[in-house]
Amino acid sequence: MGLGSQASVNIGSLDFYDSGSIGVFQKTTRIPITVGPCRRLTYVEVAIYNNYSTPTVSLEFDTIAVVIKYKLFHTSASRYEIIAKTVPIPYCKKDKNTAST
Repeated sequence: MGLGSQASVNIGSLDFYDSGSIGVFQKTTRIPITVGPCRRLTYVEVAIYNNYSTPTVSLEFDTIAVVIKYKLFHTSASRYEIIAKTVPIPYCKKDKNTAST
Protein backbone atom coordinates (compact mmCIF):
# COMPACT_ATOMS: atom_id res chain seq x y z
CA MET A 1 0.00 0.00 0.00
CA GLY A 2 1.36 3.42 -0.87
CA LEU A 3 0.62 6.59 1.03
CA GLY A 4 1.12 9.79 -0.95
CA SER A 5 1.95 13.00 0.84
CA GLN A 6 2.89 16.08 -1.12
CA ALA A 7 4.04 19.63 -0.52
CA SER A 8 3.33 22.49 -2.89
CA VAL A 9 3.05 22.00 -6.67
CA ASN A 10 4.39 19.15 -8.82
CA ILE A 11 6.84 21.23 -10.85
CA GLY A 12 10.60 21.34 -11.12
CA SER A 13 13.43 18.93 -11.62
CA LEU A 14 13.88 15.71 -9.68
CA ASP A 15 16.63 16.71 -7.25
CA PHE A 16 16.32 14.13 -4.46
CA TYR A 17 15.47 10.44 -4.16
CA ASP A 18 15.79 8.16 -1.16
CA SER A 19 14.40 4.79 -0.16
CA GLY A 20 14.86 2.64 2.88
CA SER A 21 13.43 0.36 5.51
CA ILE A 22 11.73 1.07 8.81
CA GLY A 23 12.18 -1.61 11.47
CA VAL A 24 9.43 -3.15 13.57
CA PHE A 25 10.39 -1.26 16.72
CA GLN A 26 11.23 2.03 15.02
CA LYS A 27 8.37 4.44 15.76
CA THR A 28 9.78 7.65 14.24
CA THR A 29 11.98 7.98 11.16
CA ARG A 30 13.37 11.33 10.04
CA ILE A 31 14.82 11.65 6.52
CA PRO A 32 16.55 14.96 5.66
CA ILE A 33 16.03 16.21 2.12
CA THR A 34 19.12 17.78 0.59
CA VAL A 35 18.52 20.69 -1.75
CA GLY A 36 21.31 22.11 -3.89
CA PRO A 37 22.47 25.72 -3.71
CA CYS A 38 20.22 28.24 -5.44
CA ARG A 39 17.35 25.70 -5.57
CA ARG A 40 13.91 25.92 -3.93
CA LEU A 41 11.92 22.85 -2.91
CA THR A 42 8.59 22.72 -4.76
CA TYR A 43 7.31 19.16 -4.42
CA VAL A 44 7.74 16.17 -2.11
CA GLU A 45 6.11 12.78 -2.53
CA VAL A 46 6.38 9.99 0.03
CA ALA A 47 5.29 6.39 -0.58
CA ILE A 48 5.02 3.99 2.36
CA TYR A 49 4.78 0.26 1.77
CA ASN A 50 3.23 -1.58 4.71
CA ASN A 51 0.23 -3.92 4.53
CA TYR A 52 -0.68 -3.62 8.21
CA SER A 53 -0.11 -0.08 9.49
CA THR A 54 -0.50 3.44 8.14
CA PRO A 55 1.87 6.04 9.58
CA THR A 56 1.55 9.79 9.87
CA VAL A 57 3.80 11.51 7.32
CA SER A 58 4.81 15.16 7.66
CA LEU A 59 7.32 17.60 6.23
CA GLU A 60 9.40 19.78 8.55
CA PHE A 61 9.73 22.96 6.53
CA ASP A 62 12.34 24.58 8.78
CA THR A 63 14.81 21.68 8.51
CA ILE A 64 13.54 20.26 5.18
CA ALA A 65 13.00 16.73 6.43
CA VAL A 66 10.30 14.08 6.05
CA VAL A 67 9.07 12.59 9.32
CA ILE A 68 7.33 9.20 9.33
CA LYS A 69 5.64 8.29 12.63
CA TYR A 70 3.97 5.05 13.59
CA LYS A 71 1.69 4.55 16.57
CA LEU A 72 2.87 2.77 19.69
CA PHE A 73 1.58 -0.64 18.58
CA HIS A 74 3.29 -0.68 15.19
CA THR A 75 4.33 -4.32 14.72
CA SER A 76 5.44 -4.72 11.11
CA ALA A 77 8.39 -3.60 9.02
CA SER A 78 7.90 -0.97 6.31
CA ARG A 79 9.65 0.49 3.30
CA TYR A 80 9.57 4.06 2.07
CA GLU A 81 10.43 6.01 -1.07
CA ILE A 82 10.80 9.79 -1.21
CA ILE A 83 11.14 12.03 -4.24
CA ALA A 84 11.60 15.79 -4.14
CA LYS A 85 11.61 18.36 -6.93
CA THR A 86 13.20 21.80 -6.99
CA VAL A 87 13.30 24.89 -9.17
CA PRO A 88 16.15 27.38 -9.55
CA ILE A 89 16.01 30.56 -7.48
CA PRO A 90 16.18 33.49 -9.93
CA TYR A 91 19.24 35.73 -9.73
CA CYS A 92 20.92 33.48 -7.16
CA LYS A 93 24.69 33.14 -7.51
CA LYS A 94 26.09 29.76 -6.58
CA ASP A 95 29.05 29.84 -4.24
CA LYS A 96 30.33 27.76 -1.35
CA ASN A 97 28.66 29.96 1.26
CA THR A 98 25.19 30.18 -0.33
CA ALA A 99 22.48 28.48 1.68
CA SER A 100 19.34 27.26 -0.08
CA THR A 101 15.99 28.71 0.87
